[in-house]
Amino acid sequence: MRGEFNGLKALILQENDTTFYVHCLAHQLQLVVVAVAKKHDGVSDFFEQISSVVNVVCVSCKRKDLLRQQARQRVQKGLCSGELETGRGLNQETTLGRVGDTRWGSDFNTLTSLMKLFADVLVVLEFVKVDGGSLANRQQVSRILAYFKSYEFVFYLYMMYDILHLMGTLSKQFQKKKDLDILEAASMVRGTMDALQSLRAMRFATILPKVSSFCQTHNIATLEMQDFYIGARNRTTTKTNRFHFEVEIFNTVVDMQLTEYRDRFSETST
Repeated sequence: MRGEFNGLKALILQENDTTFYVHCLAHQLQLVVVAVAKKHDGVSDFFEQISSVVNVVCVSCKRKDLLRQQARQRVQKGLCSGELETGRGLNQETTLGRVGDTRWGSDFNTLTSLMKLFADVLVVLEFVKVDGGSLANRQQVSRILAYFKSYEFVFYLYMMYDILHLMGTLSKQFQKKKDLDILEAASMVRGTMDALQSLRAMRFATILPKVSSFCQTHNIATLEMQDFYIGARNRTTTKTNRFHFEVEIFNTVVDMQLTEYRDRFSETST
């Protein structure tokens, strides 16, 4: 996969054209995420914006120190007020990791960290917006802030977290069991596909309360699902918010994931 032995498969097939080649299943799983991220504009923009935030926040020691300082103050305040519990392994220092096209795990870890550090990241972005060097940098951060403080971003955050969490469980099983046979692996894939199907059937209704709670905690405007969706350039559309988020985003992304699963883990390929 790393290109260390490029052409090896072709050389083996030259010696024996009946040889079967089974691609690394964990890598195939990553390609499912990459394919959907490239095909769905909203998901693609979501990860691009997160990548931009990581670059902005982690570009200098001063900004990373500010992020750590904000996180420590938030934890200390939470402990004093009783909102956070003390214990071994709790409230450990967390940083934002870089996302990558070839490692879905880095994407999941970044989303997890962002959920914990969201308020702290906003403080850093607000600082850069005022004191960010060049005008171009400040304008870029202003656009990022506008997106990050939107209901749509929070919805993508929770949706992709749930999807990547499912894939994470399957990926760990693939990599943990070195003696995994192909039939057992295929069974695991079918189980994950069933879980995705259940996600499509029921999860939208359970995501909405979490999204609304997150928005209220961080002073982000919530939306009424029966109101008309406001698209680009603040233009009111003829579709409701519920149609946009449930049909155009949630159902579409999950269906694309299922399609990629069927294509990349078909009976022929496994």
